[in-house]
Amino acid sequence: MPFMKSLILFPCNGNAREAVGVVEAINCIEPAWSILGFVDDDPSAPSRQHGYPILGTRACLADYPDARILAVPGRPDNYWGRLSIIDALGIDPKRFATLVHPAAHVGPRCTLGPNTLIHAGVALTASVHMEGDVVILPNSVLSHDVFIGRGTLVGSNVSIAGGVHVKSCAYVGSGARLLQDIIIGEQALIGLGSTVIHSVPPHTVVAGNPARLLRRVDAEA
Repeated sequence: MPFMKSLILFPCNGNAREAVGVVEAINCIEPAWSILGFVDDDPSAPSRQHGYPILGTRACLADYPDARILAVPGRPDNYWGRLSIIDALGIDPKRFATLVHPAAHVGPRCTLGPNTLIHAGVALTASVHMEGDVVILPNSVLSHDVFIGRGTLVGSNVSIAGGVHVKSCAYVGSGARLLQDIIIGEQALIGLGSTVIHSVPPHTVVAGNPARLLRRVDAEA
């Protein structure tokens, strides 16, 4: 029986429940992870999800010192708060897991930071660098020399051309297209299906084809 690493998912949200499918796909190729359950601070959370128990609130993480953690908090209406939630856990970065679906392609010289989740059908072509706490949803393509900052979430079916720099805590909506050699600022939000042809300032929301500035995020943070 191969050695399997214990894994806890935090919180019990959509991202974490989808991560269960990534783990199960990995284990179908070669058993690697044993999911202990979810941790969630919401007292109204159900006792089980996808057949796995809710172990308790974040305080119970201390009861599982040998378990690895995948922390994927945040919602589209509060995407900028992901890093503060993760950092508040006080977890040694070495305890965070990085999960890559076996149907994803990670090309040569690509690097993935801790606490990163890569879904099925994602393609990282070459020299893509991701800092930690990143989520890439299914069927997105990141071309050569793309940089993804810490805490960013990239939706499904996104196309990011070569040389794009996405800074920390950005949210790239599903179906968006980012043209080459642009910068997406910190905590920027790219609307669903948008085509981005120019750099996007930090703390702003853009959408459309081509994308245009809609508002700033500061008042919502």
